[in-house]
Amino acid sequence: MTELGLQIYSHAFLVTSYDGIEVIFVFEGLLFAMAIFAMTVGLISIILFCILKLISPKEKEKYYVLLPLRENGDPSAVISAALEKRNLLGETAYCEIVAVDCDLSKETRCFLNNLYGKNQMFSISDPSEVLTRLPF
Repeated sequence: MTELGLQIYSHAFLVTSYDGIEVIFVFEGLLFAMAIFAMTVGLISIILFCILKLISPKEKEKYYVLLPLRENGDPSAVISAALEKRNLLGETAYCEIVAVDCDLSKETRCFLNNLYGKNQMFSISDPSEVLTRLPF
């Protein structure tokens, strides 16, 4: 009388029958690993959201972020990063971003005005205009 499965001999392994139950256990393990990964990502995102809400201002007062823009840097990347951070915190109605033109070329400033000029609560100003614009 022989058992189903692997028969062990001194010189080789011999497969006598195969019923496929091992494949189901492998798929079950993979699904379990994917579920654990999804739960971990979800838990991390909830923790990060709570941290962002804890560090955001409690009182909803209008505040300004000044960005110095220079030609030798990448002014478009600086503006995009500031806008994304403001949107991530959900402060689009309270945070005004004022980009200060520190020796930008005329073409670059025109390009940035065309690209970001339609965005609410954002403007590009000369250094002399910044102090008159802010409510001190």
